[in-house]
Amino acid sequence: MTEFLDRLDASRYAHDEGVSIGTAEHGGEPNWALSIPERLFRRAQQIASAYELHLLPAIDYNDRVRLVASQVETLSHELAFVRERIADPLLAQHLDSLAKLGEWCLGTGRTKELVLEGP
Repeated sequence: MTEFLDRLDASRYAHDEGVSIGTAEHGGEPNWALSIPERLFRRAQQIASAYELHLLPAIDYNDRVRLVASQVETLSHELAFVRERIADPLLAQHLDSLAKLGEWCLGTGRTKELVLEGP
């Protein structure tokens, strides 16, 4: 089983293009806050798809995607669900960062969108 352990090593993804994630006022330019390697973001989407979740697997990050508060809340629930089921510390770290950004977006008291954009 050690032949697959490199999938848990961050250096494997160091040169991947990332899915950029940030926040923005409604319709405004995003303040990019984090980047998740594309293969890891896709891994999260595939896990979510396997559990028949709806929003995370449907995000097409090849275009700029803007999520409004209700969608950010749904995404937060889906991230928590996936997070509780994985034993992948690298993916968990990225999901935790994304979840914290979503929580911040929801907790600002202003109209904020969560923006995702791939390479």
